[in-house]
Amino acid sequence: MEKRTKLHLSIFTLVAVLSVFIFGTQTYLAYQEIDSSSVEGQVAGAYSSIVQRRVSLEIKTPESEKNLTIAIHKGEVVLDVLETAEKTGEINISLKEYDFGILLEEIDNVKSGENDMYWMYYLNGEMPMLGIDAQEVKAGDIIEFKFEKSLF
Repeated sequence: MEKRTKLHLSIFTLVAVLSVFIFGTQTYLAYQEIDSSSVEGQVAGAYSSIVQRRVSLEIKTPESEKNLTIAIHKGEVVLDVLETAEKTGEINISLKEYDFGILLEEIDNVKSGENDMYWMYYLNGEMPMLGIDAQEVKAGDIIEFKFEKSLF
């Protein structure tokens, strides 16, 4: 009889401990403030930073057009995008440094100043107020270089 009592007592103790553990865990989880939308947002943000760290680079002359997709890193500027495209053999560029910054003089043997036309650049459809060596880019940007008559 003593063995049965010890067995019953052991089983009762085990059930009691498991009950406290299960109840305590459920209570703990119930009171945790888990914002699943922020978790999903963090996952989506991490995914987009890995997958979508690219910009579109469009080079347009009256005779031709190139559309490139260039991988970027945080903090890069338009000049970095051009230099990456050149390093991969997509384009050839010629630059000239001045006191006020760097000017793009030529893309693929098309020189600024020919027939009163110049390389103008646009970021997301607008002409930036900064030069190519200062204008930062971000994932998804569209950078256009158009060989056209100057607006100035």
